[in-house]
Amino acid sequence: MYRNKRLYNELKHHFLQNLKQKMYDNPDIMKKAWITSNNILQKYPPVKNENKFIYGICCERIFIRCMNEIETCECLDDIHHIGSSYKNDCNFSFLNMQLSIKCTKSGGSIILVNKLNKSEHDISGLHIAIIHFQHRRIYLFIHTDEFNKYIKSDGATVRYKASLFTFLKKNPKFYYEFPIEFDKYIVNNKPISIYNQIVDNEFKEYNEQNNTNHNL
Repeated sequence: MYRNKRLYNELKHHFLQNLKQKMYDNPDIMKKAWITSNNILQKYPPVKNENKFIYGICCERIFIRCMNEIETCECLDDIHHIGSSYKNDCNFSFLNMQLSIKCTKSGGSIILVNKLNKSEHDISGLHIAIIHFQHRRIYLFIHTDEFNKYIKSDGATVRYKASLFTFLKKNPKFYYEFPIEFDKYIVNNKPISIYNQIVDNEFKEYNEQNNTNHNL
């Protein structure tokens, strides 16, 4: 589509900056993203092992749904019938731009890729969004050579070191920051036991079905 490769690369480079500006231009959508993701964080605190995936995946999907109100995009996991998307989480219709979304409460290392059975993984050019709750920011950047020093690769994963955030937080071009006034809309939520919730739902469905059968 784009024969001029240089132009195409420039469009890709500016895409995240344009997306960041659209976030600032749509405060109601970003307020919704901030409040709902904080609700998830309170209800399913990631300090519990069983909540780590729930909190991360739910926050990713909140981000994707809110971004779809700003710039048309789709959740890649929804269109992968087996397993989940390998590196990226959403696809924007503009240039078919794909984005890898990560969430962290207070920093620490960020897993980019689970190696599974592959030993080599190319993450150059990967478009990345990291939602950092403690910093109140969404970090947006493209993985280029300057980020290689923050990469740690072991037998199971490719991940960013926590030191990445020391670099990112000093560079406003790399982040969108949630306004502090959004916090007044956050309510206190009690943690929910996902196991009890699942079992309670199963008992509820059983009782409803059993009562229906008795009434036949």
